[in-house]
Amino acid sequence: DLHVRSRRQRQMCIRDSGRAMVKNQSGKYGFINKNGVEVIPTIYTSASSFYKGSAFVKMGRRKMRVDVNGNKVR
Repeated sequence: DLHVRSRRQRQMCIRDSGRAMVKNQSGKYGFINKNGVEVIPTIYTSASSFYKGSAFVKMGRRKMRVDVNGNKVR
């Protein structure tokens, strides 16, 4: 099961980036698309919402930015 933020927050995120942040039962974060399909796996220990095409994520101590497809952005 994936936990999605409130309906309003999910709609705002999807409208802006086409992605909404989710959290699994293990406490890991990822992103779904407007159809509810997981498009970026729930592997991150923390994540931010997308802003201008990228989001900040953290995997353990490693912080990075990813694009809407989950690719690392420099």
